[in-house]
Amino acid sequence: MDFQHTEHVTAIQAIGGDVDEPTSTAPQMAAPLSPEHAALSADIEIITCNLLDQFARTNSAEISVLFAQNNTTFQIATNSLTKQIATLGT
Repeated sequence: MDFQHTEHVTAIQAIGGDVDEPTSTAPQMAAPLSPEHAALSADIEIITCNLLDQFARTNSAEISVLFAQNNTTFQIATNSLTKQIATLGT
């Protein structure tokens, strides 16, 4: 039987059961073997998510600085070219 994508969301899809569209980019860990293992797994997952979040914020900040620097350089270059074009037109 062929299934087609619809706008209707089932209960399973609503809780993230849709295989085609994963809801999280965090690495998935194996099922816990004991309560201690579950606690350690939770700690590792929290630490991993925090590190990924910090990494994303740091990269975003660095990219913003580089964009601002390149934008300033671009504006200086285009202002110079605009002046040259204006002098050629007169």
